[in-house]
Amino acid sequence: MARSEYDADLASIILALSPRPDIVVCAGWMHILTPDFLAPITAANIRVINLHPALPGEFAGAGAIERAWEAGRKEGLKRTGVMVHEVIAEVDAGDAIVTAEVELKEGEALDDLEKRIHQVEHGLIVEGTRRVLDTIKK
Repeated sequence: MARSEYDADLASIILALSPRPDIVVCAGWMHILTPDFLAPITAANIRVINLHPALPGEFAGAGAIERAWEAGRKEGLKRTGVMVHEVIAEVDAGDAIVTAEVELKEGEALDDLEKRIHQVEHGLIVEGTRRVLDTIKK
């Protein structure tokens, strides 16, 4: 099945739920949503958010943690981070809802950085989801 067909089918399933959800949370899914999903979901006033292991405008897409770690080693980058953001058609480019910086430690192994980032992600996804739900009027 083509990605656009999959996304259209997924949107149809979500829109058929009763009651309809207020929010769709993408966390670790690693699927780029197409307009075939986003357009009908957005038209139904369902918010879509995503957890991404980088700060806004930095390291969009897959492999963000490794690319930040490499930038720390090769370019002297001192920090990376985590964000929860609105999902738009452009990958990891929607408005940030909440962010947190994560220090890049000199000599730290990639696995250790990944563990520290995942710890931050676990709290940030809850905080980002709560913030969005707080803005939704019932």
